[in-house]
Amino acid sequence: MYAHVICCSVLQHGEETYRMDRCKRGKLVLICNTVFHPELKLKDRKGTDKDIDAIKRVFRDLLHFEVLELREKQSHEMLREVSRGL
Repeated sequence: MYAHVICCSVLQHGEETYRMDRCKRGKLVLICNTVFHPELKLKDRKGTDKDIDAIKRVFRDLLHFEVLELREKQSHEMLREVSRGL
């Protein structure tokens, strides 16, 4: 599996860890790109859907996060979606 995981959590003053004892644990944003700009000279990512399904099973079904997907977005589109809070 090839995935980049970026953890962006908001910790309260004095907290050192992300609390996992709440019913609603937060949001997980999955960025799913399978086709890349030709200048990057990257191959298409086959198997992404299997990776996404596995990640969703863990975070949505087991850890109870709200899972949101951004598919086939360019960097400025990703930033726009994240900045407006999805």
